[in-house]
Amino acid sequence: MISERKFWMVLGEGPPTYRHYTQHQACIEAERLAKLHPHQTFTVMESVASVVRQNVLWARHDSEASDDNFFDIPF
Repeated sequence: MISERKFWMVLGEGPPTYRHYTQHQACIEAERLAKLHPHQTFTVMESVASVVRQNVLWARHDSEASDDNFFDIPF
């Protein structure tokens, strides 16, 4: 399932792990982390888009084959 809700994440030395659903919450978290880790940079990042690959879609063509052997291999 794809999320259509904007979120913010805080990037430090490791990968971000938590989605903040307001910019204000992300800024508070970045400030909290900066106080715990002096001289380390924390960046607030905003999501701009999401993408998902869809499953394979089948389209039946007119044929004489019945539904029972639709997936039979002809060779």
